[in-house]
Amino acid sequence: TGRMELHGDAEQRLRQLLAQEPPVLARGAVEEYVRAAFEKGARLLERVRGRALPLWALEPAVLAQRPRRFRAAFEAVLPDTGVFYAMKSNNHPEVSAALARAGIGLDVSSGVELRVALDTDAREIVFSGPGKTDVELAQAAAHAGRVVVLMDSFAELERLDAAARRAGVTVRAGVRITPPPPNRWRKFGVPLSRLGAFFDKARACEAVDLRGIQFHSSWNLGPDAQVAVIRALGETIAAWPAERLERIEFLDIGGGFWPEPGEWVLPSATERGRLL
Repeated sequence: TGRMELHGDAEQRLRQLLAQEPPVLARGAVEEYVRAAFEKGARLLERVRGRALPLWALEPAVLAQRPRRFRAAFEAVLPDTGVFYAMKSNNHPEVSAALARAGIGLDVSSGVELRVALDTDAREIVFSGPGKTDVELAQAAAHAGRVVVLMDSFAELERLDAAARRAGVTVRAGVRITPPPPNRWRKFGVPLSRLGAFFDKARACEAVDLRGIQFHSSWNLGPDAQVAVIRALGETIAAWPAERLERIEFLDIGGGFWPEPGEWVLPSATERGRLL
């Protein structure tokens, strides 16, 4: 339907890419992969017999293995790292329970998810998500020993403080910041310019123990978006007085984390594929 004209370096680069031979997997590696797929298929077909369809099949071993690999990647650089599974990605109780048994924390976005999480073995639960109701804040306060509340506005700070006072407890909390430009995920949170004022106001809320900062940068194919937010945050708090800085115990880095390349990677994800 058309013709693309290439000149100079672009043409040379294209010719080099097209001349590359694709890597060939060793026969043994292919056989092992295929054999494992057929064995898993046989096990699943055995489970299907006599059951109504469609059928959900959960593999607890896989659910335990994946977050261990995820955590190892971060702990290689940041030894003091915690991993929390966002229940909104699949809120089936058995999924959350299996991950909790594997030592993974749970990140909930509603009162319903919070109730499910509290029924698991999860030692730590993060209650994120905007628009929490007074009933949900009271529910979090009632389980202050296991739940950290991530607030996203000054009004929520006041409401959480009131709920914790009524319950006679102190609630551990964090505050969500709005990622600065050029990050496109800017729906909720406190602007960086008002973060210091938020910490100062939290000091007057005796029932809220503000200990962390959270941000969410949506789904990312690489770390650039998250690194940019961390850099901007660092520049903001560098000028803070010591009494503010001493309160910060955790940084919650939200957003997608792309796995290593696999068979799910589309041609458009490679330079060769884009040129083709």
